[in-house]
Amino acid sequence: MQRIAWTGALALALLAGCQAEDQRPTVNPAPPPPLSTRAPEPITPIPPPPRPAPRQQPVSVPPTQQPLPRSGGETVRLADILPRGGIARGRWRIIVVHHSAASNASPQGMDSYHRQRGWSGGLGYHFVIGNGVNYPDGQVFVGPRWKNQATGAHCKNTAGRYLGVYRDKNFFNDHGVGICLIGDFQTETPSPSQLRTLRDLITLLVVNGGIPPSQVYGHGEITNKTACPGRNMNMPALRRSIATAAADAWDVAGSGRELELRLASFPLEDGLGCGHDACAEEDDAACSAALELALDPARDLDQAVKAAVVWAGGIVNLPYIH
Repeated sequence: MQRIAWTGALALALLAGCQAEDQRPTVNPAPPPPLSTRAPEPITPIPPPPRPAPRQQPVSVPPTQQPLPRSGGETVRLADILPRGGIARGRWRIIVVHHSAASNASPQGMDSYHRQRGWSGGLGYHFVIGNGVNYPDGQVFVGPRWKNQATGAHCKNTAGRYLGVYRDKNFFNDHGVGICLIGDFQTETPSPSQLRTLRDLITLLVVNGGIPPSQVYGHGEITNKTACPGRNMNMPALRRSIATAAADAWDVAGSGRELELRLASFPLEDGLGCGHDACAEEDDAACSAALELALDPARDLDQAVKAAVVWAGGIVNLPYIH
C-alpha cells in the first residue's frame, strides 16, 4: 500500500515539473531575410558637369593686312585709300600695273617674300587687288608704302628714255604708284571684279592725285623686259575706260576746286580682260606695235580728257607729262 502511494507521489512531482518547464518563456531567433530573385536596379552614374568651352581669343591682324571696307558694290571710296596726311600731290606722276604671276598669291605672302629678298619696307606694291583665292575677289589691299607715301619697289629702271621721255634712275619707283592684281594673266584673265576695282582705284588716283589718265602703263610696256601684267590684260582698253570715268568724275562743287568722284553708274568697258589679236597669237612684235599705236600721243585720248573737264565756265588744264 505504501509502495503504491510513493509511486503516485513521484508521478505527480514529475508532472508538475514538466508543466513548469512548459510555462517558461522562450526566445526564438529572428527569421532569416527572405531571398529575392529580382535583379537589382541599375545605378545611373551622374555625369560630371561639362567643361566650359575655351574662350575664342580674337585674332590680331596687323592694320596693314586688314581688308578694306567696301562701299557702293564695286566702288572704291576715297576714304578707303586716303593716307593720313593726304596724297602727296606732285609726287606721283605715273601708275604701273602688275600681275602677281601666281593665282594663289596674297598680300601677306608677297610681303613675306619681298622681305626675304631684303626689302626692309616689305611689300613693294602700293596696292594689291585680290582674285578670290587667298584674298577676296576685287578687294583692295592698301600697302604700308602707300599709307606712308613711300617709294615703291615694283619697277626698277636705269636712267634713259622710256616711252619717248628721258627718266632718271628709279623714276618709276620714286614717282610710280604700283598696283598688283593677283593672278597669272599670261594664262588666265582677270576677274570682272578685279577689273572694275582697278578702274575705280586708278580713277580715284587720277582725280585726287593729279596723275594724268594717259600715264597708266603695264610693267612690260615700260621696261620691255617682262610680260607683266600678262597678255590678257588689255592696257589700251583700260586707259580708255579710265579716261571716260575720269572725265565724268570732275564736277563743280563748292568753290569749284573740290573734286567729287562718282563711279557707281559708270559701265565697265568690254574687253578689258582680253588683249589684241596679235597678243593672243603670241606675236610679240605685232603686239608691241599695237601697244605703241595705242600709246601714240597723237591719238584723241588726251584731247578728249582735256576737253571734258568744265569748271566754273572755263577749261581746267590738266598737268600732262610728255
